[in-house]
Order: sequence, then structure tokens, then C-alpha cells
Amino acid sequence: MRYFTTVLFITSVLTLIGCGNSAEDYMNEASENLKNNKTSDAVAAYQKLIDEYPESEQAPEALYQLATIYQGVLLPDLTREESMNKSIESFKKIFEKYPQNKYAPEALYQLATIYQGVLLPDLTREESMNKSIESFKKIFEKYPQNKYAPVSLFMSGFVQANELQNYDEATKAYNLFLQKYPDHELAKSAKEELDNMGLSPEDILKKAETLD
Repeated sequence: MRYFTTVLFITSVLTLIGCGNSAEDYMNEASENLKNNKTSDAVAAYQKLIDEYPESEQAPEALYQLATIYQGVLLPDLTREESMNKSIESFKKIFEKYPQNKYAPEALYQLATIYQGVLLPDLTREESMNKSIESFKKIFEKYPQNKYAPVSLFMSGFVQANELQNYDEATKAYNLFLQKYPDHELAKSAKEELDNMGLSPEDILKKAETLD
């Protein structure tokens, strides 16, 4: 009788374990919910995947999807500020927990654009811009072969010049960009930025008229 009870108990436990969702199951569930505009249910599925399978290959993607949902302010029960904070938190986790994953540089790029847009009321404009520059620089420094590296280096100079009027640092960034990516589609813009560094729109217009 004791043997029968033990076998029954083990069988019940194995049955319960077998009923649990896999990381792939949660990913498929979340994707299906998004297709059916069930955003809250998709968020719940992504979060379960992250909590239960943090080391799975699907976890970074789930975090990225969560971050983009929050970035888009798609949940009606969250304020814009709450949603953006959760987005930043999720993007940061990708870079911190999965630095070698393909989503890490993308997460940093999204962080940079959020800060550039000054979307958090608890940060001053200058603080937000500096965080944007920091994120752009990290992409170039840590992922130099990534598709976002050239644009990120250019943008670090653009924000320095046009948002913070830090012309010395902007000049360094643009010159480095031209040195590393002389044939990039933004090379012409980098040269123009250097030529017009510190000039007002009116001065740039006058300069153009003089050249004509």
C-alpha cells in the first residue's frame, strides 16, 4: 500500500510539472495575444517567461517586446510616465543581463532615443541629453560592428552640438565618425555639421547665399 501511494504521488508531481508552459509556449501565447490586440495578456505572458525562464534564449526577446510595449504607452492602466519608466527599466535589463545578445545594442539605441526625446519629467533636459549621449556612445564602444554603431556615433555628436552646444565634444565625435565611416550615408551630414558648427540657422543661410 505504501509503495502504491508513493508511486501515485510521484506520478501526480510529474503530471503537474508536465502541465507547465515552456518558454516557447509563453512566447507563442504572447504573440497570439498581440495579434488579437490583447496587449495586457501579452504582457502577462512575456513576464511569466522572463520570471520562469530567465536563462532561456527567448528571455531577451521577451524583455525587448515588453520594453517596446511600454515605450508605445499601450497599456491603459499605466500613466505615460509609469509606462516610460517601465520601458527604460526593461531596456536596461537587456543590456545588463544579456550584453552579448543581439537585442542589447538595439535596447541601448532605444534608450538613447527615449532620453533624447526628454520623455521623463524627473530628469532635467540637460540630464536627459547626457544620458542619451552616454547610451549612443556605449553602442559604438561596445558594439562597433553592429549596424547601429555608425548612426550612434553620429548622433552622439549631433546631440552634443545641437542640444547642449558642446562644440568641442561634437567636433571630436564627427571627426571620429568620418575617420571610421568615410563612405557612410551620413558622412556628408557630418561634414556639414563640422562646417557649420556653432552657427545659427540665419548664419548658415547667409553663408550659403555667399557661396552661391
